[in-house]
Amino acid sequence: MVELLSTFFAGIVDFLDFLYGWFTRDIYDIAKDILVYWTKFFIKAGLAFFLLALDVAYTVALEFMAELNITSSIESAFNGLDSTTYQLAAFFKIPHLIQTVIAAFGTRFSLKFVPFYG
Repeated sequence: MVELLSTFFAGIVDFLDFLYGWFTRDIYDIAKDILVYWTKFFIKAGLAFFLLALDVAYTVALEFMAELNITSSIESAFNGLDSTTYQLAAFFKIPHLIQTVIAAFGTRFSLKFVPFYG
């Protein structure tokens, strides 16, 4: 009988020890794992939205460049150079560099107007 009571109370003590450990350690680990998961999810969602906003802004910048004839203006300016200077600029792709820089500034400017991002 004493051994039965001893086993019964040892089981209760083990159960209470399990509950104490769960409330002091395991619940913290579960909460931390949930916060880590949420943080990873929101970082991935934010990056996906940033890529979408960047694509929209880049498309807007290219349309503005096409409407303002910036590409043809750059080409006509470089066609006015003498042949040696033009060949050197064409070798180093200076006209393409200028178009890329203008598109980058246009993208940065139009990114400010993208809804929910700018």
